[in-house]
Amino acid sequence: MAPTDDVTLTPLDGPEDSGPQRPDSSRPDEANSLPAGAPEAPDEPAGANGTDTTGAPSDAPPADSNGTGGGGTEDDDADPPANEGSPEDGDSPSDRPGDDPTPSAPDTGSPALLELSAPALTETDTRWCEKVTLNLRNTGGQPVREGTLTFHTHIIGGLGIDWDTRKSTRDLPTPIPAGATKKHTWKICVDAWRVPLGMHIDTKDVDVDWK
Repeated sequence: MAPTDDVTLTPLDGPEDSGPQRPDSSRPDEANSLPAGAPEAPDEPAGANGTDTTGAPSDAPPADSNGTGGGGTEDDDADPPANEGSPEDGDSPSDRPGDDPTPSAPDTGSPALLELSAPALTETDTRWCEKVTLNLRNTGGQPVREGTLTFHTHIIGGLGIDWDTRKSTRDLPTPIPAGATKKHTWKICVDAWRVPLGMHIDTKDVDVDWK
């Protein structure tokens, strides 16, 4: 059908006039050189190193004055902390259980306890006398203040027969402190007539009494 009104012909816009262009004073040539219909570059400024900073946080830490990453630098020559790698104060090998080389001290609350060694006998120039040596050790917690020793001296015949036993007493060499040991020698004799020629004496046993 023919138009009923007047018809006005208007030429279409060409590629050179396709849409308004956003002026960019900083990059005029780049903005005008884009082809028609291409997406425009964002207006946000680029980062200092040329990367996009459109809201995405940078993973790299900020550089310090030495050009290294953030968080400070580690000095290889720096001294370690004073307590690092060292035992705590007062914790020495001597305090470890089972490592104490010193024996425990006697219990000062316990009474004196005297122990005698076996008698060591030495002959003299007479057959009815001999020297007897003993070690006296106080293993208690109190000192030995006084006491006596009783020597049992056997009279032995020429054939080894034990004919008689004579007793003699001597005082202890006191005091004997707790934990101490004393060594002492006594000369023990019997009546000469009890030991005829060919016989000898032998002090086999010693008893002790102390306070």
